[in-house]
Amino acid sequence: MTSSSYWEDKHRREIEANSPLSENVSQDAVETEKQLGKRSTVLDLGCGTGYDAAYFARSGHVVTATDISASAIQHCVKTHSEKDEITFLTHNTSDPLPFENETFDLVYARLSLHYFDDETTRAVFEEIHRTLSNDGRLFFACKSTNDPLYGKGEVLGEDTYSINGHIRHFFSTKYCQSLCQDLFSIDSIEEIKGNLYGSPSVYVRVSGSRI
Repeated sequence: MTSSSYWEDKHRREIEANSPLSENVSQDAVETEKQLGKRSTVLDLGCGTGYDAAYFARSGHVVTATDISASAIQHCVKTHSEKDEITFLTHNTSDPLPFENETFDLVYARLSLHYFDDETTRAVFEEIHRTLSNDGRLFFACKSTNDPLYGKGEVLGEDTYSINGHIRHFFSTKYCQSLCQDLFSIDSIEEIKGNLYGSPSVYVRVSGSRI
């Protein structure tokens, strides 16, 4: 199960129209950055157009940012002036991460982990754990089972649906806790209601550290 073609097409069209999906730093990135020590190593999984990754770099950290869309990564390289502090890579998060053990002080995954079946999702969390340093931090946010889009579209699996090729695996707080069990201690877990990219949305936001 993959949405690689969906995201490549979406980013390419929007970049060509000079209207990238997002040109703003998220409040999630601002709040997460406050928890970091000076010059931390950061992995941004599913960086999209790269504005959160660039914020971490401007804040003095060394950033590696990945995305499944080659068009998005090309846009990031052209757009962000903090290139010396960021390495941009095209990578499918469902594949093993191409990094050594205990490489990063933070793995940051905002709205980028809710596209895979349960088995793949759990493998991704194992990989995140492997690449985090001792006591390294994890932040992730995923669409909630209370989101307005939950239950709509083609059923692909438990809590997983596809609408016009856009796959979403919706997470409950209980599911988030099960993903972190024996891997991460959770400092905070909450459901956030608001707008994402102009549409009403509910997502689960989790912050914790490697066990």
